[in-house]
Order: sequence, then structure tokens, then C-alpha cells
Amino acid sequence: MGLQHFSDDHPLIFNEVEVDYCTCNGCDEKIPAKNSCYSCRKCNFDLHPSCAELTRELQHPLHSKHPLILHKTPPYDEGTCTCKICDEPCKRRRFVYHCPLCKFDAHVKCVLFSLSIETEIHNHSLTLFGKFITFICDLCGKEGKSMPYLCDSIICGFWAHRKCASLPRMVKCMRHKHPLILTNSIKDDHSEHRVCQLCVKHIDTNHGVYYCSTCDYVAHLDCATDKNGMDENFMRESKGKKPAELTNMLKFEDLELDEFTNELSYSVQKTKMTQVNIIAIFVKKNETTQNIGSTIVKNVVILLIPNNPAEAFHQIERDILSRIIKLLASRLQL
Repeated sequence: MGLQHFSDDHPLIFNEVEVDYCTCNGCDEKIPAKNSCYSCRKCNFDLHPSCAELTRELQHPLHSKHPLILHKTPPYDEGTCTCKICDEPCKRRRFVYHCPLCKFDAHVKCVLFSLSIETEIHNHSLTLFGKFITFICDLCGKEGKSMPYLCDSIICGFWAHRKCASLPRMVKCMRHKHPLILTNSIKDDHSEHRVCQLCVKHIDTNHGVYYCSTCDYVAHLDCATDKNGMDENFMRESKGKKPAELTNMLKFEDLELDEFTNELSYSVQKTKMTQVNIIAIFVKKNETTQNIGSTIVKNVVILLIPNNPAEAFHQIERDILSRIIKLLASRLQL
């Protein structure tokens, strides 16, 4: 028996996604293969179970004067509108919450997004500022005219778009072999000449970017998180993981350390997460001894401690060690 839903003339059938993915007509997010959804094959219409169960009318603290009514599409002749919470367009053929008296419109995701959140991009919790203001986002550097998220710490003063506040700390693009780390800025003397490696347009590295320090590969926030170019398998595996677990997913064996070590050759053999945010990095040193004519291999362990790299061990030369630590710390954003 199907689900009778206001958004479609036919009963919606509960089934599994049989293709690589389909797109939810409610929230516009992908529904991956083998996940359950409600579908109408006649209309090519799909919904997450959670979107199918959305209440038709709700009271929201950001618009407490009147209830918001759920619509199948934006209720305007032009077929679209702008979300009052995030200031982004509401797409055609996607659900929208609407107040007919105030012309207040909002994405489903924005309405359901928590008023206070813990994010991967900032050390403190962020709270939605319940007023429409003009501000500069501290992550992307762009102007916003919406309700920003504000850091709860008085001394911090961090503002961010809702979209930026929900960005993942790590992404994997199909066009690059390493994961990219969300970085607030990159110290670069030639930032005015930098280009995004994905769209080949200018990128301002004084603000947030996705970055691979191994390859000096940089990308715009929007380009790196474009759904069409992301490695879906990696993103699915990393979803919901804590920063320490994300760190453990990186393949340190791929790091090319030789370019940082001049004539001495070091290579990362393996890594092990010993405690939260403490990583044991096993480095092999190949040292040629002329009078013996053989290669001596020394295995050393570097404990990379966040925010305190100066206390590293002394088993190998300090200048070489500092370069390795700098490279790894930059890669991990420690």
C-alpha cells in the first residue's frame, strides 16, 4: 500500500534506490543507492522518508508571528524565491516553507537546521542570529544578507553563513588523489596570482579554501563541495566521523617527503592513532654509508602532538624533523 502525500497525485511507494542515486524532491539532497525512499515512477518523484513525514504547518522561532506552510514548490508565478534564512535561491520543484502573510520563505533544510550547532569549522559552538543583517562571512569572505551563525564566545566574534557553517572539514574530489582539508587561510606571498585548481579562476587564499598541502593544491569552497565532482564513497565513509577519525583516514604513505629532506631520504611507513589527536608516525630513514657500501635503515617514531610540535623527539636531525612536522601539521591542520 502506498503513501498518500499532498505533493503527488499518485500513491508513493516505499522502496530502495536501485540506481547510483536519486535526488529528493523535498530537500534537494542525494539519496544514495540501496537507501530507502518514497517514489512515484510515473512522475519521477522521490522523497527521503524524513521529507515525506514533514509537518504541513509549523511554528518557527525565526518567524513566530505566523505559522509556516509546507508547499511542494515556491508559490510564486516565477516558480522560485529566496530563502530568508540563508539568502540562497529556493529551487523549482522543491519543497519550501512559506508564510502567505509576510512572504517569508525558507528551505526545508534551513527550517530544520538547529538554532545552536557544533561544527567542524570552528572550535566553539555557533548560534543562529535571529535577525536579518548584512555581514561579512569570516570563512568565505563574502557579504551575506541573512541570518548568520555567530560564535558563542564573546572574544571570538566569528560570523558565518549557514551554508559555510555546515561545510565538512575534509572532502575528496574525483580530480585529485588526496583529500582536501578546510583551511581558514593560506600564508601565500603570491595570493593575487593563485587560481582554483578545479575551475581555474582566481582564488583568495586569505579566506577559507580547501587545500592539499602535499601537492599545494587549492580549491574554492563551492568548487570542492560541488556534488557532481565529489568522491561519494569517501564522503559517505567520512560522514559523522570525529576529527581524529578523519585524520586516521588519510594515507600518510602517499606523502612525498624527499623534496623536503634534500639529500637525506625519509619515507613514512605507517601511522597509528595511539590516543585522541596523538599520532604515532613511523618514519624510515635510508642512510648510505660509503665505507661499508650498504644501506642502513633506522626506524624512528615521531609523536606529533597538536599545538606543541616543538617537543618532538631528537632521533633525527632537528632541521629535517621540523620540515616533516611542518608538512604533517599543515596537512592535518593541527
